[in-house]
Amino acid sequence: MNFLIIGGSDGMGKAFCKLLDSKKIKYYAPTKEELDITDYEKIDNLGLWEYNNCVNFAGTTIGTWRGLEENSWQNHKKQIETNLLAPMLLAKQWIKTNGNGKFVQIISTCILQTPRSYNAFYSISKEAMHLAIKNFQKNYPNIKWIEINPGKTKTGQILKGYEGTKTKKQIEDEFAKEKCLRPEEVAEKIWYAIENNIPRMDIIPSTNELTI
Repeated sequence: MNFLIIGGSDGMGKAFCKLLDSKKIKYYAPTKEELDITDYEKIDNLGLWEYNNCVNFAGTTIGTWRGLEENSWQNHKKQIETNLLAPMLLAKQWIKTNGNGKFVQIISTCILQTPRSYNAFYSISKEAMHLAIKNFQKNYPNIKWIEINPGKTKTGQILKGYEGTKTKKQIEDEFAKEKCLRPEEVAEKIWYAIENNIPRMDIIPSTNELTI
């Protein structure tokens, strides 16, 4: 059982790689320099036949909580590209050059929430990817499509989401009483979903502290 891990250099992806290490399972986790998820030409020419599983952690929260009116078009573009266009092209290439195995897409529990104007582009990109996975599950049944929706997790992505609006200390203070997941928790749940072919898993936080 070998894996291609996209976004394995930090956060949840890094925790999942450590989990695979502990199980002595082979994987390839390219750095961003080796494979930029938004390098569409490179994605479009990937040969993925040598892998049994692909887990895509790549995504961005950049500027998510800055507010719709105050945010830049560059941030909106990055959210749509990283959270929707890039993973769809990766999935297309998996269909084209592999056609079997398991494809795991990390999305977000924001798809369970009432849409909020301040993070409209982020929510839309995540909800659209959720619909894409449902489409793939129906139309490409030879592949096991698995959707993972983690709640708020203690990773550096939270800092990116507040970029330009709050300091690290302010963010930690604000979320001190919120329920947050640890990357290791998410990694264990993903492994359980993969082992048991669970098509969708929503991971709700059960702890109460955040330290970035």
